[in-house]
Amino acid sequence: MSFDIRQAIPDELSTQLPETPHELPLDRQKVVELVARVREGQRIDLLNELLAAVDWRAAFSDADGKPLDLEEISRLHAYYREKFVDVGPIFLADLLSTEFMTEQRAQGD
Repeated sequence: MSFDIRQAIPDELSTQLPETPHELPLDRQKVVELVARVREGQRIDLLNELLAAVDWRAAFSDADGKPLDLEEISRLHAYYREKFVDVGPIFLADLLSTEFMTEQRAQGD
């Protein structure tokens, strides 16, 4: 049975949720750390790592503007895992690579 988080939040907020992986707010420092781990030879699951790099608390809030609690973050994480399960690894790798390069440029590297 699939869970649709949009049913658990008011309509005016559900239309504001990111629809594609590139719309998710990523913490670029987490992406830099991911690239370092991959360079060391660690094998990864791209979708897991993409979702682990999302800055859930900074980008999402409840209807009153309060930061999400762990349960709400877990529900969002599960929602996006199911939503993006069929997104190909090349797309995810390209997205993470672009975020990495953007951070490198921002740092002057």
